[in-house]
Amino acid sequence: MSLNPLICVAEVGQADAIAAVHVETWRVAYSGLLPQHVLDGLSVQRRGDGWREILRTQDGHTLVAVDAETGRVRGFTN
Repeated sequence: MSLNPLICVAEVGQADAIAAVHVETWRVAYSGLLPQHVLDGLSVQRRGDGWREILRTQDGHTLVAVDAETGRVRGFTN
């Protein structure tokens, strides 16, 4: 992983990658705080659909941190 991520405005094509980060961070951050069945029920596909809609309707409000070496989305802010 690059120590110098690129920060840029998120694009609709990054929705699934953002969703994967979103779901994984919830599973880690809320483990032991939320019922496990809730965390297990999180869906990258459903979250990706939601992110596609958000990214289609927002104008530059979501930023992503992208690994400069691999192009992989490592984080986001909305």
